[in-house]
Amino acid sequence: MELFSSLRGQPNVDSLYKKNDIEGLIKALGYYRAWEIRENAAKALGKLGDPLAAESLINALNDPFESVREAVANALENIEDNSVIEPLVNALKSDDKYLRQGAAKALGNMKAEESINSLIYALEDTYHEVQISAAESLGKIGATEAINPLVELLNTGSCTKNDIYVKEVIVEALGNIGDRKAVKPLVGAMKMSCPDPTVHLDEETSWDNAIDLRDKASESLLKIGDKNAVEPIIENLKSENVWIRESAVVFLGNMGDQRALSPLNELLEDEDAEIREIAAKAIEIIRNQ
Repeated sequence: MELFSSLRGQPNVDSLYKKNDIEGLIKALGYYRAWEIRENAAKALGKLGDPLAAESLINALNDPFESVREAVANALENIEDNSVIEPLVNALKSDDKYLRQGAAKALGNMKAEESINSLIYALEDTYHEVQISAAESLGKIGATEAINPLVELLNTGSCTKNDIYVKEVIVEALGNIGDRKAVKPLVGAMKMSCPDPTVHLDEETSWDNAIDLRDKASESLLKIGDKNAVEPIIENLKSENVWIRESAVVFLGNMGDQRALSPLNELLEDEDAEIREIAAKAIEIIRNQ
């Protein structure tokens, strides 16, 4: 296999990396026959961190393979040259959706505060993967000024899988920002429901596609640690939606607030056996704290 590789002239990325051959790795980054070589070249350039590779890495953000774009975005984080930030910000306006996505991710990896306004603008992108990368990056940067735009996007959209995925990333970003302004919208996210009419657990219960969304909202609320979330989440225990009740029980158990004991005790007689079981566990956790 090595013989055929050498006859075909495939770049040997490991050898180039050991030689610190930046030019050779840049050529490998453009090797169109094998995406694995481009990905490994990007990783190698990231490890070396030479500013000479910056322009080529930025151009490679529009690679058709996601794993290559991700490797490139991660590599740019290690290029200690602030001159790459402006081209990356400009790339957010590109017609190429992959380039926009990669640029958004790279700016977050670099924690480039000067890109916050541009990343907020990217939340309105028509390509959901760009929205996701922009939201993730705003969370990594800790951009408190992005809370309102993130919440606005959280409260719009339908129940498509893409919309739900974007919302999941948003609630994670709000938790990473860690500002108490996000508590109220995160509590709101704990009430979101997206029943899937194509998946029935029984005659009355449909699968809820927003389960992961509520779990991530719960994790973000726990990360922020604001006790003001307890009372509104207690109200969720009265929801007719079994999934919302379940998410509320898990959150209250993890939060460990004594105010939840009485409402949780009432759920020991819930019609749903699993709710009764996790309510009992939550009560035990709170009492043992």
